[in-house]
This record gives sequence, structure tokens and C-alpha cells, in this order.
Amino acid sequence: MNTPPDSNLPRHETRLIPRPPRRPRDSQSPAPIAPPPVRPQFPAGDPDDPDDPLSSPPRHRAPRFGCRLPALAVGAITLSLVLVALFLPPLALHEVIREALTDAGPSPTRDPLAARGLVFERLTSDSPVEARGLALSVPPGETSRGYRVRVAALDPAEYLAGDVPETGWNCAPDLPAGHALASRVYSLLQEGTPPARLSLRLVPVEGTALERGLELRVWNATHAAWEFVPGQVPAGDGSGAVLVEMSYLPRCVALFREPPSARILGVTLAPSETFDPARLPEGARLYPATARPLPDGRLHAVLPAGVEPGGVYRVIPMVQNFEDPAVIDVATVRVLLADPALRQQHVRAVAAFALYEENAFSGVALDYRGLPVELRPAFTAFVRDLAALLHAGDATLTVILPAPVFDAPGRRWLTGAYDWGAIGQAADRVAIALPADPEAWGPGGAVEDLIVWATGQISRSDLLLEVSALSIEDQGEGLFVPVSPGEVLTRWSTVQLEPAGQAEAGQPVIAQLAGMGGVTLRSGVDEAIATAYLALEDADGSELRRLWLTDAAALQARLALAVRANLGGVLVRDLWRTGTLPGLAEVLAAYRVGTGSAPDTSDLVVIWTVRAGDTVIEQSATSPGAPFRFEVPEHYPAVSVEARLDGAVLGRAELTIIQPEPTPASSDDNAATTPTPEPDTPDS
Repeated sequence: MNTPPDSNLPRHETRLIPRPPRRPRDSQSPAPIAPPPVRPQFPAGDPDDPDDPLSSPPRHRAPRFGCRLPALAVGAITLSLVLVALFLPPLALHEVIREALTDAGPSPTRDPLAARGLVFERLTSDSPVEARGLALSVPPGETSRGYRVRVAALDPAEYLAGDVPETGWNCAPDLPAGHALASRVYSLLQEGTPPARLSLRLVPVEGTALERGLELRVWNATHAAWEFVPGQVPAGDGSGAVLVEMSYLPRCVALFREPPSARILGVTLAPSETFDPARLPEGARLYPATARPLPDGRLHAVLPAGVEPGGVYRVIPMVQNFEDPAVIDVATVRVLLADPALRQQHVRAVAAFALYEENAFSGVALDYRGLPVELRPAFTAFVRDLAALLHAGDATLTVILPAPVFDAPGRRWLTGAYDWGAIGQAADRVAIALPADPEAWGPGGAVEDLIVWATGQISRSDLLLEVSALSIEDQGEGLFVPVSPGEVLTRWSTVQLEPAGQAEAGQPVIAQLAGMGGVTLRSGVDEAIATAYLALEDADGSELRRLWLTDAAALQARLALAVRANLGGVLVRDLWRTGTLPGLAEVLAAYRVGTGSAPDTSDLVVIWTVRAGDTVIEQSATSPGAPFRFEVPEHYPAVSVEARLDGAVLGRAELTIIQPEPTPASSDDNAATTPTPEPDTPDS
């Protein structure tokens, strides 16, 4: 097993295990030479028995000066060892040898480490170690030899007060920014040959609030800081415990409560969208889709019109391997990642683009989708190298990752080419491209399950949920497409008049939307996800299609899920697309500052217009399934009845107006009244 630099050292390297001093291999002084074996003076028999023929004394020889040199060397070495031993605790060599040969563990009465207060316990797959809320175990099948661990535990108050043991404590009193301790702090030591894998289970102290979530961190001695480690909450465990499997024994380990969410709000800008700064909430970050990779490692980058880096909003350009999400360029990324030289060229190109002073970018976002699993190591290396260059220039890296697929039989998430744990360690932010199915956002749905898993892989404060501002069309067979409601209803429906074709002036007319081919429209609201919908049904009432409406209430419900999980923020797509419903920008602004109540679920509004040429006769608004009633106007030969939704024409129907014929007048009415002439009278 390769031991990380900040892990405990195995027995042959640790300074805390008392043993005779050894010179390092690269020492300039010669290693001491062991004296040659001394032949016994009395090879056999009893030297005290005068009758034994082998007990006669040896013959005396004249002393030789050359024989004294080995004796002097042995004496000097012995004296040195004695002096060194004065500074070491008592060591029973025969017990160390016995333990190594028999793997029987230390003697309970003469443990040399106990004299220093360091009591080690044997740890094997059959013998776990538990200490005040921490459980250490060796997974079945892992082997170790003479492996023992020592656990020292401090309550949060003791640790924060700096009341740590003088011996055997490995981490300084410190906390990650904004975090609070949720468990005791454990300092760990080890000796012997460790197994390849270890399991650690930590339980929070009693009374710990769990609503913001807990995360496990280990002490990184190289950086003198607490470092996030991927872990999982055991299924069905309501204690708040976190379980983690590691390839080494950390120096210190503890549970921490996350700070409240920073409510980061990012808004993407696609090349086909028109940027409107007035609709960008204050404090939001703009992620324009700016650059695409080229086969030689360079970037093709064009900043969308109207975007001004260095202004009142932060600009973080996106590097993507697509313009249309339906057409992904995997081939170019495969070439770049498979060749180490091209990969480094691409790393430098992306970093140079992000760090170019005149661009005034805050960092860069990476969205490489559809990569095959064989590129997993290369993509991970690419992210690490890119993050290192960006961090050296005080810039950030955001990585957008596709949602993994849940393998139900194996009870695991399949992440393909994307190593979530490694990418989360390297990047500053990770955005999750979530399923488009609105029902997945419901209680106990796929999104909640994914968040539980993801927060065990990456610190929740570094996670962003990606959501779309467009409505979603369920086209069947698991296909969900972000759409404009008007575009969908244009395909689904037409305007139907009763009476149709013609009507007399002053006659009442009923206009309504009707599905094409005899289908009908039905509206409803799914209260579990606070989302309204329109369903297209056939004559038998079977649902053919469904249009989920992303209105203010639906968007608010999805943002609330990110708040409940205490995630770092959200990344909103399609806000600038034609067809988004009213009120979304206000909901995003309220999320950013943590204010505002949930809006009511809104219905779609169909605008009905009756026209005679360019003259608007009448205009009214209804819901899509409600009829529109009007009276046929007089003095016009014909009118058109038009239905619009979000600016899109849903349908139009023409109506010819039958003008009333003039009623024939009677002869009495038409007779002219002739005055009766009066006779002339003479002047008097």
C-alpha cells in the first residue's frame, strides 16, 4: 500500500515506536559492523567439572595488538548504544521478537508504549476498534500483520481550547471556514503492517443539528488544514453517522456541520440567446457559452454580444464540446485527452484564455459531455492540471458533470468517465446536470437520492444544482425536452368555433382550443412538485403527451430543494430563451438574498383576439382549456379569431359575417303624404 504523505507512517517508519536507532541508508558514516561470532572456549561439557576431559583451560597465547582493534570497536559501539538507550523507554527485545514471530500482540504487562501513555489496540477484520463514537474496522478479505492502532479522542470544547495531549496528538486546534464541529476529534496512530483498506464510522455528538448535513474531514499535515473526504450516510441510520472507506489511516478525523448555503446563483447564456442585463438578478454570476475545443488543443472562443467582463456581474466563460446539447462533439475531446502532449497543450490554452488580463474573467467552467468511460483517468488528470494552473492565477474552476445512472441491482451510482471524488477535490465548484423529468424532483425522487449520494462525494458547499427555466415536454419513452409552451401548443392544438365558418351579426360564438385529430387538452397541477401541466388525451382519455409548465411556483420548488440540502447554489439554464413564463427572474432574485414566499402555481394564459383586418374588435384572456365567448360584430364582412400563448400563435379561424337583409317596407309606410290643397280665398 502506498502511504499518503499526510497519513500515519507504518511501524518501520514512525518515530513514536521505541526501537534501537538505525542509521539512514544514505548516511555518510559507515554502518556499524557486527562482530564476528565468538567460538566458545569450551565446545562441550561442563567447565566446572574437573573430571570432564573437555573442561581443560585453553592454551595461552601471546597477546597480539591486531586482535585488540575489534574489541575496541565493539566496546565503542556498545557504549554508544548504552548512551542512546538512556533516552529511550524500556524495551523488552525478547517480547518484540516474540510478537513478530507469533503475531500474538504485545504483552499485557510489559507493553513498552504504555509507559508513554500510548496504548495500542489490535485491529483486524475480526477485531474492530471502537472509541467514543469512532469505529475502525478492516473489510473482510484484507490482511495485515501485527497491525495495531491507538485512538485519542477530545470533546469539541477541549479541542478548540487547545487542551490537547502533549504526546501522540497530530492536529492543531483549527476549523474549516464557516464550519462547526459535530463530533469529537480523533487523533490516530498506527504500527505494524496496515491493510490496503480501512473503514471508519463516525457518530456526531448528542444534540447535533442534522438539518444542514454533516461531512467528514481529515487533517492534511502538508497544508495544516482539514480536508473533505468522500463518505456516505448508511442507509436507514438515523444517528447522522458517516461511513468512509480509506486506503490509509488519517492523522486526525472529525465530523463537521456545514455553514448555511452561500446561495450562489449562476445563469448560463447560450449562443442562440439574447442577453438582457436587466433580467440578471443582482449578485448573480454569468456563464456564457463562449468556447469550444479544437483538435490541436486550442480554443475557438467568441464572447456573446452585450457581455461586459469586469462589470457589476462576474463572468465565468463556459468551455463546451457542443453548441446544441443534442449534438455533442466527443471525437475532439477524445483526441485531446488520449494524447498527453495534446492534453497539456489544451490545459495551457484553457488557462491562458481564462487568465488573460484583458478578459477580466473570474474563472472558467468546463462542460465536456458524453465522454466514454475509458477516458476517466485522462479526464481526471486534465481537471487536476487545469485547476492547478487556474488557482496559481487566482481563478476558479467549475465543472459541470452529467447525472450518474443508478444501478438498482448493484445499489450503486455509475459515474462513467467522471470521477466525482477526484474532480470535487480539484475543482472549486461542481454543477450537477440533473434529469429533466419534473417528477424526479418530488419527495423521495431521483433528485433527492442523487443529492444524498453526491454530498457524500463532494462537499455540499461546492455543489450547484443545474435547472432549466423552460417548460418540459414529456414526449414519452423517457424523453423530456425543454420547450416553449407556445411552440408545443401550436403543434398540439387548433382554434375551433361554434358555429363554424359563418355567423350572423350579433350572434354569440364560442371559441376554444381543440386538439388536432380529435384529441383534447386537459389541465391540472401536481401538488407534490408544485407544477402545473397540460395533457393531450385521445378520445378514450389516454394521455398522449404532457407539457410541464415551469412557472414561478415550479422554479421556486426546485430551488427550495437546493436550500433544504444546504447546497452551495444553483446554475440556471435557458433563462434568456423565448417562451419562459413570467416571474422567474423575481424568484431567482428572492433565492439569491434568501427572502420571499412561495408563489402560487400559475396557469397558462391564452390571449384571444377578434380582428377585422387590422382593427381589433375584441380581446380577452382565458386558460388553455377554457372557452372564449363573443358576439359577432356588425358592419364587417368577416373577422378572424386568433389564440396566442407567450407570443406564439396557437391557431386562427376565419368567420364570415352574414349581414341581415333589409326588411321590405309596407305600402302605407312607403306612401307619400300629399297635403290637401286649400281653396284660394279672395282678399277681403
